[in-house]
Amino acid sequence: MPENNLENPNYPSPAGYYLFNSTRANAKLIYYYFLTFIPMGIVLGIATTIPLLTDPLPEHLLNKLILDVPVWLMALPLPLILLFRSKPHKEWQETHKNEMECPRKSLTAKEFTTATYLEIFLFTIISFVPLIINWSAAITEGSSIREKLFTIGVFNLGTVFFHIWMMTALVFIFRFTKARRAILMLLCFFASLLATMGLQSLLTSLEIPYAIAAAICALLGLIVLRIGWAITVRLYEKVDF
Repeated sequence: MPENNLENPNYPSPAGYYLFNSTRANAKLIYYYFLTFIPMGIVLGIATTIPLLTDPLPEHLLNKLILDVPVWLMALPLPLILLFRSKPHKEWQETHKNEMECPRKSLTAKEFTTATYLEIFLFTIISFVPLIINWSAAITEGSSIREKLFTIGVFNLGTVFFHIWMMTALVFIFRFTKARRAILMLLCFFASLLATMGLQSLLTSLEIPYAIAAAICALLGLIVLRIGWAITVRLYEKVDF
């Protein structure tokens, strides 16, 4: 069998190998994320069902606390942390070259890009676990809260998907400009936020049903992510090889 054959089931796939090692390296951060936000989701969810706490609040502020704040607060941190801690291809390869358990001691640009994009995609989905817990606690009482969560709340969820995935594409593409990581993250965050707010306003003005609008946001986010993946592969192939 050739040395670079990865068809052997005893060896992990390149993407699987990257995801395993990245998760292991960030295990403490992921653990602290869930340790922090799952209890927070439960507390916020229960608090929205207590009239003594909610009655004094104006309706617009209450809606933000129920529909806006939990979605952004619980969904953004984990993908942002992993995005910030991710390394360029050559840097990651150099760090792990002596640890590779695959028979081939390197990942191609395409394999590495696929793995990094897949990581953010998967952890974006996983990061909604605390939000699901929050919503489950919030809908225990009151059909009005339940209706808002499954309309406006779901729409907010779709916009967050779009924001994270657009930011992911921008960060991985503009990483090749050699800008400082913190500055790059900040610029890409606000660029994605402005695009998200524009898309949100457009869909709201068109009076598209919330569920369909959420699906549109998520789909556009996936399209941007796919385009970003293709551009990043091309850039890595030019820079690394």
